Amino acid sequence: MLKLDDSCFDDSWSTKLWQQMLSNTKRYLCWLLVAEQPIGFVLFSHILDEAELIRIGVHPQRRNEGLARAMLLEAQSMLEQRGVSAFYLEVRDSNSAAQQLYRSCGWQKSGRRRGYYPTEEGREDALLFNRTLD
Repeated sequence: MLKLDDSCFDDSWSTKLWQQMLSNTKRYLCWLLVAEQPIGFVLFSHILDEAELIRIGVHPQRRNEGLARAMLLEAQSMLEQRGVSAFYLEVRDSNSAAQQLYRSCGWQKSGRRRGYYPTEEGREDALLFNRTLD
């Protein structure tokens, strides 16, 4: 997972942070394996009937194959079976590919956090998305 996370993100997580995330029983991890090697993952935090998308990644060589969408839909379905009816996330304002993915999976933009993410030039806004079941 560490190697995959490192290949997916410029701000990859430390071993300690991954251990903290995965040792918490309120986390839900779905990952995709090919030839016993992880090529994608989605990580949610969930409490009662709410879940927050913490991180989603697909190996750069396997992007644009619909894998992130398939994993996200599967994870949402599994969490819905566990009683989750409200989903939340935040995404960089500049990450239009992720925003398109979330919209294709039933998410809607619900707000903005100004200056949330640090950048080399200063700060970048986070867009808030949610998905609720009727």
